[in-house]
Amino acid sequence: MPLECLDRETLVYPDHFINKTICGDSLEVMKLIPAEAVELIFTDPPYAISNEVVITRGRNKMKFKGKDISQDFGDWDKFNSLDEFMDWTFKWLDEAVRILRGGGHALFVF
Repeated sequence: MPLECLDRETLVYPDHFINKTICGDSLEVMKLIPAEAVELIFTDPPYAISNEVVITRGRNKMKFKGKDISQDFGDWDKFNSLDEFMDWTFKWLDEAVRILRGGGHALFVF
């Protein structure tokens, strides 16, 4: 079954949420979901660990094969401060708790 990516403006709960991939800001999309409507939340949120550091493989090319390693994962993982990251984290956690049904399960990969 091919992935269908729906725009937030056209979403209707529950018709457009079941077995669909929804592209968008998770905070905005979760606001469209009624309280206690979700049985499972599985998420791998940003860690706020991106930086400008590049780990070089060194001079010994026999021992250290491969490309240099960049720790810049993209703008989605960058925050101006730890406070900004924590504020954002608590916002999406609050929404996740709101939509999670009693007896439901949540798996957060950190």
